[in-house]
Amino acid sequence: MKRSSIREMHQPWRFTGLYPDAKNRMGELCPVTTGYGYGLGWRRDCTGKVRIAHSGGLPGFGSEWKFYPEYGIGVVSFSNLTYGAPVRANTVALDTLIHLAGLKPRTLPPSEILKQRKEEIVKVLQSWAAGSPQNPNILAENFFLDLSLEKWKENTAKLFSEAGAIKKIWEIEPENQLRGSFKIECEKKTIEVFFTLTPEAKPLVQQLELWIP
Repeated sequence: MKRSSIREMHQPWRFTGLYPDAKNRMGELCPVTTGYGYGLGWRRDCTGKVRIAHSGGLPGFGSEWKFYPEYGIGVVSFSNLTYGAPVRANTVALDTLIHLAGLKPRTLPPSEILKQRKEEIVKVLQSWAAGSPQNPNILAENFFLDLSLEKWKENTAKLFSEAGAIKKIWEIEPENQLRGSFKIECEKKTIEVFFTLTPEAKPLVQQLELWIP
């Protein structure tokens, strides 16, 4: 089966419920929303953890499996009760294992174009802050439709004036292969940077956001 097909099966194509009174393994309030994919149950809790599951049974038998795709862990349980799917037991077991093992969700490695554009964006921002009229070829044709080059220069200069000189450029944190964020640590404050690239053979910057938290 294709990976793309499996990903589609894991999506909540039909909303099935919202449970504001749901609780976690410790009995603490943790609202949950649920959905139904292609034959699979989907669930996201208040911490953002997504769980995929499926249960079934026959007279004298019951079973359930569930796993957390982003954590690389799952469990399968069987029972000798009619339609006795051990849903609650599996939930507690998985949540406990994730907690005790200190598991973290998988991280997506940044694409080469994301890393390249990140370095180029930093240079562009520095030139704008210095008042340069540079209009680099890494920007998509729609980039200046919302905000002119002159306005970008003005805003960038104000931002770096408040933050100070650059001390460190943090690694990029990708959302996908064409979108990510990183930090520019300066003498006084840290600037957050978020950008999105166009989905074309030569991805260009189509969205860029800067702010000081």
